[in-house]
Amino acid sequence: MVGEGMELLKDVLSLLSLALISGGAFWAGRAVLVSPQQAVEIGVSRTAYDTFEENLSLPHVQSIILTSKAMRSGLWCIAAGTAIQAAVVVCGMTGEI
Repeated sequence: MVGEGMELLKDVLSLLSLALISGGAFWAGRAVLVSPQQAVEIGVSRTAYDTFEENLSLPHVQSIILTSKAMRSGLWCIAAGTAIQAAVVVCGMTGEI
């Protein structure tokens, strides 16, 4: 009985940690996303082009946008992997594995 209780506690703690990792990945993903408007504001000096479209075409602005997109993809992968791990833990707790 003690072994079963410890096994259940281990599974619950594992599930909790996976939930925290998934939530953290989501939170971090929201923090690093940069819209084209924000990229122009961050990456353009105040003496750049007059129009948003011209500023958007600048190489350093494009680099910021590509970095933002790459971070989003990576964080979605982390979240998906965490969800799969959580599903395995839940199935293991219910005995369906």
